[in-house]
Amino acid sequence: MASALHISTSHEFGARRPTIRSKIERLEDRLNALGDDELETVLESIAQGLESSESSITPEEASPFARPVSASRRVEDELELLMRSFERRRALLAGSLTAPQVAKLLNTTRQTPHDRVKAGTLLAVMDRGALRFPTWQFDPEGPDGAIDGLPDVIRALEITPLAKISWLTRPNDVFDGKSPLELLRDGQAERVIRQARGVGIA
Repeated sequence: MASALHISTSHEFGARRPTIRSKIERLEDRLNALGDDELETVLESIAQGLESSESSITPEEASPFARPVSASRRVEDELELLMRSFERRRALLAGSLTAPQVAKLLNTTRQTPHDRVKAGTLLAVMDRGALRFPTWQFDPEGPDGAIDGLPDVIRALEITPLAKISWLTRPNDVFDGKSPLELLRDGQAERVIRQARGVGIA
């Protein structure tokens, strides 16, 4: 049996801040229910949030004479980042379909949705032990029932499935504030594919 993730806090901290300790325990349960890819996505989000908060520190706050941030405050801040990450995850997967529902939608066998995820022609995230397929990727007029060009974008993106969903649906300055998904629907697949190839490359 794999080791469970544990967020360590001191006994003294738990005694002084029982509410936060309770939240941490609930987060541990949620994190331990995630697959490796999903856990990596959450951790990446936390790291980005911490980097963003560090870059927003004013010169006065960075001064050696500034009052240091307490350990409990740092825990609270990191906990808040985790909460926002899970809220974002729930929002991204809201209204998604199960594999049997996709099979019925596309009139295929129950195994076909799983095979298409492996082949990179459909996008899904493992959630609570089952694959969840965002509904926006399906198009009755598209090749094999998906938005034209989407499989090429899925395969070009070298990031986790949840991060792919986020990238595809989030407004992007490169596309004049439109999301990559909007451009795909407008028939600009090649433009999206070119951009997707550079995502995640430092």
